[in-house]
Amino acid sequence: MKLPPLALALTSLALASCARPAAPAPAVDDDPRFACRVAVSPLHTALRTAGGDRAQILRPNAAADLARLSVNARYRFVLDGDRRFAIAPMPDDAPRNPYDHPVLGGGSPVRSAGGLRVLHANGRVERVVLDAQSYAYCTTTESLRPAVRALVALGVDAARITAEGRPFACAEAAAPPRYGPIMVRVGQRYELLGRAIVAGRWELAGYALHELDEELDELPGATPPEEVSRDVLGPALASLRQRMPALAQAVTARDAAAARAAYAAASTTCNACHAAAQHGYLVVPSTPGEAVPSSSPDDAATPADAAVTAHVAPARPSRAGAPCNDRTGCGGGLVCCTHGGAYTATISHVGRCMGLRACNTQPSAARR
Repeated sequence: MKLPPLALALTSLALASCARPAAPAPAVDDDPRFACRVAVSPLHTALRTAGGDRAQILRPNAAADLARLSVNARYRFVLDGDRRFAIAPMPDDAPRNPYDHPVLGGGSPVRSAGGLRVLHANGRVERVVLDAQSYAYCTTTESLRPAVRALVALGVDAARITAEGRPFACAEAAAPPRYGPIMVRVGQRYELLGRAIVAGRWELAGYALHELDEELDELPGATPPEEVSRDVLGPALASLRQRMPALAQAVTARDAAAARAAYAAASTTCNACHAAAQHGYLVVPSTPGEAVPSSSPDDAATPADAAVTAHVAPARPSRAGAPCNDRTGCGGGLVCCTHGGAYTATISHVGRCMGLRACNTQPSAARR
């Protein structure tokens, strides 16, 4: 039986209403990933040295968790591959903050990284301001889109979220900075610190120490000289970081004697690092107030002090008649023939490299 046109249309509509609805199109995961551009191992070493722990990183599960952050203080954050926030447990400007973006992200690629500031009252989030400033990940303003979506998923009202659109230097950077220019600034800050200690200008000393600390923060992300391994620089930087609290404590207490002692200890560590990096001629004076690096002929005559020698053994002379140090001896089958008396742990006697037979003919000779 042939159905009239109206009945045929109604029948088709009824059949369509009983049909199984089409599955929704899968969400397209088109958020770009940003790879970490710096070595992460030295940053983890610095974290442990500072007493930090990745377990302290804030990983919010709801908007209310953001109220744990100090009001309007900038905190570093990353948004990981699972679209979860990892937020530093201390503000960005906290002294010696070891929670860099690579530490937050574990060195893995991230969807977003930068800073966030939260305004809240009575546990309620009033506003969240995001920025994309992350040197290590070189994120762009566009990367804040998934961060905004993640905040909304936590329960933050989209109308209360602001994303700063200003560009940052690294967004278009082709390569990280070099060690050299940063180390020049480190030397300038360190010299200013020493001069301020000598003059008793403690506010200036505090300023110089803060600026020095910021320069040191840049080193893990810098490109080291080709001849120097990061395996050397990482532990050396961590050792220098260990010297900073004593300096800060002495400056805060305005204790000149303690500041001089802490300055000398930090200088020793600097010189050990320079020697390990084959730049032992860059001598940092142990006395505050002197030029950094030292250009004194006396420093050139003794390129390694006791502490540096303990870290890196200097090359042994292997030419007959060459000056030698009885701590290091001579190479090439020669001995360091000295007349300085008993060898001690703190006094080094100077002699000449020569053969054993020739040394035996020297009066009162001591061989090393």
